[in-house]
Amino acid sequence: MKYLIYTLIITVLVTAGIYSFVVTVDPYDVYGFNLLNYKYKAVRSARNSKFNYIDNHRKKFKTVVIGSSRAERFNPDIFGKCFEAPAYNYSVENANAEDLLTITKHLIETQHPKTIVMFVDFYMFNGYIGYDRRFMRSPLISYLKEKPRQLESTHTFTLPYWHQSYLSTRGLFDALQLTLKKFNNEKYPPIYLGNGQHVIEESTKEPHLATAYFSHQYKNFRPDDERLEMFKEIKKLTDENHIMVRVVLTPMMKKHYDKLLADPLLAKNFHLFRKEMTRLFGQIVDFNNEDVEQFQQREKWYDTVHPTEILTEIMAPIICGTAPAQGKFGRIIHP
Repeated sequence: MKYLIYTLIITVLVTAGIYSFVVTVDPYDVYGFNLLNYKYKAVRSARNSKFNYIDNHRKKFKTVVIGSSRAERFNPDIFGKCFEAPAYNYSVENANAEDLLTITKHLIETQHPKTIVMFVDFYMFNGYIGYDRRFMRSPLISYLKEKPRQLESTHTFTLPYWHQSYLSTRGLFDALQLTLKKFNNEKYPPIYLGNGQHVIEESTKEPHLATAYFSHQYKNFRPDDERLEMFKEIKKLTDENHIMVRVVLTPMMKKHYDKLLADPLLAKNFHLFRKEMTRLFGQIVDFNNEDVEQFQQREKWYDTVHPTEILTEIMAPIICGTAPAQGKFGRIIHP
């Protein structure tokens, strides 16, 4: 009997010690602890790192940029000056309608924003695409439930998402790895700046055609009624909470645009997507048209769908309304 008691005590102490170590390191930046002065944490996914950052900075950002990796290069401070409110870029890689909806819910719960600049991509209308695995593993998934997760609930003994991961072997592994790198003076390259914008890089090669979009994002394209309902819910939520939404169609290079329209099925659904977004939100800022041809220089693109900071700085004032559209590039479309 004593053996069992001792075993139980030792197990509890070891578990508590491991958990305390992981929480102290705070590899996923949940609590904002940084007792050992780690320059970078283990989080590499924007869905995780930005979710935690927003949670730890409640009611601070009144202007927020949301979208896919194609919007990550936008400096939110430009929009912050335009709309006269602190700004953050909450864009995440390979975002879809479910990301935009759950991010909007998260923002309403924690930030009470006044303005959301929402970048939408054509592939978000494709019902063939399933949920991104990173989304399924992120805390955003809880906002797809009928009742959004209460971040500080006292009505259940179920451990919150991140507490569960800190009790996992993965949490321990990342904490140990971070500590070893720390004491070996190894550095993690940063991915995002403090305002959520992707780190600024230089485009040194000719932009290649983003063929993965045609083999995956556009594959077997069919309009997605479920995701269309998600966009409708975003509109409903933002109206109810008196949030101004500026909807923007993200650009693509002319050769990507031409290849897309050369496919009759894609062309039909592309025009339908633009029409549906306009109908839902009343108006959209359209950068997704043939007048993008004037901005084909190498320094303005990483590939045929990801604009560099140089092009985003041209686009941002047009979105704000402080600069005119360049022909049809940045035009306002109404129903």
